[in-house]
Amino acid sequence: MTYYRALTNLDAGHNNIITEGVVFKESRLSPKAVTILAEMGKIATVSFPPLEIIPGWKIRAAKVKTLSTEEFLDATNDELAVKMKSKPDTIESWKAEILRWMATPPKEG
Repeated sequence: MTYYRALTNLDAGHNNIITEGVVFKESRLSPKAVTILAEMGKIATVSFPPLEIIPGWKIRAAKVKTLSTEEFLDATNDELAVKMKSKPDTIESWKAEILRWMATPPKEG
């Protein structure tokens, strides 16, 4: 799945606000909205670094060394919990941690 960064605050309707700088899955928006927002320069695709270079991830990454960061984010928590000998809730928090690392602070002013 493709991930995008909001380059401006977005109102995706139905109380679905995406704050500037946040990284999100393409499924959060309709395909038409993704196309339009990308053309308008309001979202941009995200290129993830390898898991092992994300701060605090060297040991965790070794447990799933065949997965890219994007594949890790897309894998089910249950599947990853088995591979990493952890709990699905922990995996979910680790995924959120990666997305926070990839977010950018909003522009000042």
